[in-house]
Amino acid sequence: MKKLKASKYFVKGKNGIGYVSSDFQEHFSSTEFEVPKKLKLETRVLEKNMNDGEILKEFQPKESTLGELAWALGNDKLSKNGYANIFYIRDEKNTLWAVSAFWYSSYGDWYVSVGSVASLD
Repeated sequence: MKKLKASKYFVKGKNGIGYVSSDFQEHFSSTEFEVPKKLKLETRVLEKNMNDGEILKEFQPKESTLGELAWALGNDKLSKNGYANIFYIRDEKNTLWAVSAFWYSSYGDWYVSVGSVASLD
């Protein structure tokens, strides 16, 4: 598989992406990743508002990779209902981040951002 660099893939105007947060760029731009050929996504719809700590505790989601996020964006497998699709991904320093992708229907593209899950208490 071909290795891709996040700073070249997750870019405004490429791969259906309309916005990439500066925090995402700061924490993932130097990361290299591979896009899997196939992937089975595990999805859940939250029945109530929850923060990342509550999501991680209650659902114990499998950690993802940038490659899996790229696959999901490229294969139209994410919800486009205006709510965030959250992937829990570690950066090169092994810090876990909540990486969100949500569909901005007015512009017809994805917004990708990242939030810290460091202080979950």
